[in-house]
Amino acid sequence: MNMDPNRLHVLFAAHSDGRLTAEEHAELQERLRADAEARRLWFVHQDVEDGLHALAQQDGAVDLAAPAANVKAAHARRGWLQWRPLTAAAAGLVLGLFSASVVFAYAVPRVGPWAERVLALPLADAGFEGEEAPAAQGVPVRFGLWSGDFSESTTAQQGVVPKEGRRMLRFLRADSAVSSAAAGVEKRSSGNLYQVVDLRAWREEIADGQAVVDWSAWYQWVPGAEETGMEFMTNVWAFTGTTEILPRNWKEHLYQETAKSSHRMNGEEARGKWRETAGRMTVPADTDFLVIELKVIPQGPGPEAGAGAYRFSGCFADDVRIVLRSHGRQDPQVAEVRATRR
Repeated sequence: MNMDPNRLHVLFAAHSDGRLTAEEHAELQERLRADAEARRLWFVHQDVEDGLHALAQQDGAVDLAAPAANVKAAHARRGWLQWRPLTAAAAGLVLGLFSASVVFAYAVPRVGPWAERVLALPLADAGFEGEEAPAAQGVPVRFGLWSGDFSESTTAQQGVVPKEGRRMLRFLRADSAVSSAAAGVEKRSSGNLYQVVDLRAWREEIADGQAVVDWSAWYQWVPGAEETGMEFMTNVWAFTGTTEILPRNWKEHLYQETAKSSHRMNGEEARGKWRETAGRMTVPADTDFLVIELKVIPQGPGPEAGAGAYRFSGCFADDVRIVLRSHGRQDPQVAEVRATRR
C-alpha cells in the first residue's frame, strides 16, 4: 500500500487529541491493518505519547491514568504504561523516562465510562499444575498449550513456594528443541514460553473494537552464583489470520500483530519474592487469536561463544490470568479467568 506519511501524522495527532472522526478512525484502522510500515510508525508514535504521559505522572503534573468516577478498571495505573522495544529517536526519548513500561494498542476511538461483561478465555494450565513439562518446540501454532524454550513444571524448590496451587513453572534454558537442532543456529539469550488463545468464538463481543483484555503473570528470581542480573517480561499480542504465520513472524521480525501490550520488570524486584506483571490491551475487531509470552532475560555478559544456551539457576513463573471485557453491556460483572487444568 502506498503510504502518505503526512496523512498518517494527521491521523495519529487526531487520535492523540481525541479529535478522530468515525471516518478517520475507519481509515486509520484500514491503514494499520494493511500496511506493516504504518503499524511500525504507529507503535513508535504510541511509545512517544506514553513516554510523555509517564513523565507527566513522575513529575506530579497530572494523574492521567486515574479512572473515571464509579467505573471499575482493572490495573488502572500499573497496566496503563507498558514496554515495547523502540526504534530510532523514540528509543532515546522514552527509555530514559522510566524502567517498567510503555503501552501501545490498536487505534480505537477514545471512550468514556462503560459497563462491562467479563468473558471466559480458554487459557490452558495457567497455574502450571500439570506434571508434564511444557513443550520445548518454540512458538506454537496450536491452541491451548504452552510451548517455547526448555522449562519444567515443579513443586516448591530453592525456597520458592508456588504462588498458587501445588506447582509452578521454572525456566531451564534459553533454547528449544527446534533452535538447538537447527544447523548454524544457537539461541543463547532469553528464555521464552508462549500460548496461543483462540478468539474466533468471541467475534460478536469484540466487533465494536472496544473490548479489552486484562492480563497478569507472577515471577520470582533466586540468583545463581554467576548471575549478575535478570529481567522478566510478559507480552500479549493480537493477530488476524491463521496461526501458521507465527514461527515466521518471530524468526523474520515481521511485526504482523495488530496490537500488543507488555510489562518488563527488573529481576531485583522479584528477588526472593513473587512480583506481578500486568497490563491491558484493546482488542482489534478483526482479531482471530492472541499470543501470550512469558520471558526471562539474563543481564550482563552471556556465556562464552560455543558454550551453548544460557542455563537459568532459579527463574520461576506462576498464576497467569487473562480476562476479556466487552463494552456497552447493561449489567456489569467482575470475574477472573483461570486455567483449565490438565
